[in-house]
Amino acid sequence: MEEVLQIDVLAVSISSNLGGSERSLMEFARRAESNGISLTVGLPNEGPLATELRQHGVSCRIIDQLVPLLHLSQQPGKFSPLQVIGSIKHFVNAGRAMKNLVGNGLVYSNSFKTHLATALGGVRAVWHVREFPPGKTSLIWGPLAAHLPAGIIANSRSVATAWSDLMAPVTPGAPPVTAVPNGVDTSTFAPTRRTNWLRKRFGIPENAFVFGMPAVFAGWKGHMEVIDAFECMAATHNAHLILVGGPVYDTTAEKQYAEEMEKRLDANPTGRLHSAGFENDIARVYSEFDCTIHYSLRPEPFGRVVIESMSCGTPIIAAAEGGPLEILDATEPGPGTGGWLCKPRDINALQRMMESVCQVDAAELQRIGTDGRYRVEEEYDAEDYATGVSTVLRDLP
Repeated sequence: MEEVLQIDVLAVSISSNLGGSERSLMEFARRAESNGISLTVGLPNEGPLATELRQHGVSCRIIDQLVPLLHLSQQPGKFSPLQVIGSIKHFVNAGRAMKNLVGNGLVYSNSFKTHLATALGGVRAVWHVREFPPGKTSLIWGPLAAHLPAGIIANSRSVATAWSDLMAPVTPGAPPVTAVPNGVDTSTFAPTRRTNWLRKRFGIPENAFVFGMPAVFAGWKGHMEVIDAFECMAATHNAHLILVGGPVYDTTAEKQYAEEMEKRLDANPTGRLHSAGFENDIARVYSEFDCTIHYSLRPEPFGRVVIESMSCGTPIIAAAEGGPLEILDATEPGPGTGGWLCKPRDINALQRMMESVCQVDAAELQRIGTDGRYRVEEEYDAEDYATGVSTVLRDLP
């Protein structure tokens, strides 16, 4: 067997918490060495991501110069001109810190803030774009993406297309955008026997239908809309809704939204709405749901919750935009592989779909869940994801 030549890479994350982007980075980091990548992960501080990575033998490095970039998301209000100038200095300093660590080596950047830092710091980098291009600043990001990174990875075909279209008018020599769909560890996210631990925790009868919504507390994730739809249908159906999650990135917007969510949960007129809080071992919640809901209010770049649920054999309802269209292998609202696509930003449509799903018998739900599991095994396994990312990093010109 031919020996794989190792290349040195510094992967940089702006957060050490465990949101979807960080979990995807971790799936790659755990498998980097076997794919010919000698990896160090740079983080602004200690936290759950650093702990998990070290448990899997991945080297971590705290980069103090990333801390000011992290704090930019925690400041309320608009920036003054002086603050803008000051923030540019922070990005330059962070980029230079990366440059000092890697020299002429490669940085694998995992957020908009670290993308900008690599650009201003003169670092050779591959950007992993996990979001659609930001509309308000696309005039800036188009030229930056077209000229500065050595390569670009996107987490779905729709995101890859959006970034390619953004760069096309800028230069014909822009780096290619390679779509590498996120993956999950199918041995961790696997169908398991239901123990009803969540039902027991909230006193939910075993014959009730349970919807689950795992999502970071952010306004665009659609919690309020899901709650509205649920409260309308719960009056005539024996159903409960369990929210799993909380503020992850400690931003001002998340804190404000968490306060709104707390007020909404306190009201809870049906008595069938429950909040389980943040669950670090998220894989264990899916088998406790009859159906998962993922209802983002803007096109979801990928939708990691969708493949996590499908991998656990639990059917899902997802908004019919962005990544979920690819994952459920459908082009419009209706049945897909492993679940259903619902018209986005339409509470009445979501209510009707939840009512319909409640009436699906257990055997059919199991069949739909099995189909979803098979699709994840074929298309979204973490091993394939790590290989895809590694190939881009190793094959740069």
